[in-house]
Amino acid sequence: MFVIIHNNYVVLGPMRWNRFRFENFLTEEQETTFTLDTNNTDTPVVVSDEIKILPVQTTPNPDYNPKIEMLHGPLWQFTDSVAISSYEVQPINIDAVKNMLKEQVAAERYRRSTLAVDVIIEDTAYKFATDKDTQNTIHRALTSSTNSLNWKINADTWVVLTNTELQLILDTIIAYVQTCFDWEQAKNQEIDSCLTHQELDAVEIVVPNQDRVI
Repeated sequence: MFVIIHNNYVVLGPMRWNRFRFENFLTEEQETTFTLDTNNTDTPVVVSDEIKILPVQTTPNPDYNPKIEMLHGPLWQFTDSVAISSYEVQPINIDAVKNMLKEQVAAERYRRSTLAVDVIIEDTAYKFATDKDTQNTIHRALTSSTNSLNWKINADTWVVLTNTELQLILDTIIAYVQTCFDWEQAKNQEIDSCLTHQELDAVEIVVPNQDRVI
């Protein structure tokens, strides 16, 4: 990789050696005509006192906490033979950190709210999805003239659900989904109350057990 520098500022690159791209840039942007070699692996080129083409030497990135920090750069140091690139750690704007955490909280709330719940029907625990389609199906059944509904639990299991049982299932789903939104609201309030990056770093978005037993 190479960069073109002008008065110790990078004006093009880093990019692979490209003779015609570099010559065109020198002509059009630097008003300098210069003929370059077709190939170059790591040889510096002095175009003028102000303009050089230098191979790039990278340095390892420092450790950082992506929850509250980011890498800023590249920063450049120049020798006669190489351009040395590096990155430094900077804190992310505290409001941006809060917004990112709230997005993660919303995603976790959605994940939680779409888990199946267990409902006891005649001493047997059955799993029921909590999605809108399931809720709407149960609601339509309850508002129709039918007194029962055949429900497919899985490929091998069907149950006949009475209106009372359907209402229990719907109430359980609604109550469970509401706890997920309550959790999201409480977690957002916790995030909003944070005043420092350290406090935000301490906020935990805990992944719960995959199943909820009612």
